[in-house]
Amino acid sequence: EYDTHQTLLSILERDLALISEWYAHNRLVMNWAKTNAMVISFTSEVEDPLIIFENKIIKIESSFKLLGVMIDNRLNFSEHILNICSKVNRKSYILAKSFYLFTREFKITLFKLFMIPHFEYCSTLFLYSCKAEDRIKLEKCFNKNVKLFLNINLNRNDLLGQIETLKDMRLQPLLIRLFIHYSTFLFSVFKNKRAVDLIAKLKLVDHASLRFKYIQPTISLDIFKY
Repeated sequence: EYDTHQTLLSILERDLALISEWYAHNRLVMNWAKTNAMVISFTSEVEDPLIIFENKIIKIESSFKLLGVMIDNRLNFSEHILNICSKVNRKSYILAKSFYLFTREFKITLFKLFMIPHFEYCSTLFLYSCKAEDRIKLEKCFNKNVKLFLNINLNRNDLLGQIETLKDMRLQPLLIRLFIHYSTFLFSVFKNKRAVDLIAKLKLVDHASLRFKYIQPTISLDIFKY
């Protein structure tokens, strides 16, 4: 943890100097159009710092896309979820124009091929961090497209009813699908031998909320590598 923004800027300038040296050593040129910075804060608005590197001002962004995921400066992924719903709705609108040509079985296949991947892509990243209203928005978008493609209204059923309704089509409700992916991700992490030290640092705390059942361990990493 650092006490002042100036300390952080000093460390950042030192890291940028290493980057500049590495670029020069490998005869590369910085792409300034893709060189931006982001200030992440979970509590309050932070004034954007002035970052100057090689006599150029680095632009401060509130969000950016990385490998198809919109990352914002609050890490709540609201913009990413909005982007998912927008892409899914655009695709479903185009496909719906030809639904009269397709059988029900083919519509199920279309739904699995073109809709579900948008909901599941990197879901382990945003599932825990996103706000409740964004999670509800995502589920409503999923249910809306189930209604459009399969003519099934999932909003009339509880979770167990949704599971039973979609079982014959080898589908699961969105909440179940995301939970399966999240659980699989955690299992693959903790079965790794390198995670033994991480597991040992997890501390059980006395708290009524399951969300805060474990506190995150503090791990020091040597990031100053050339």
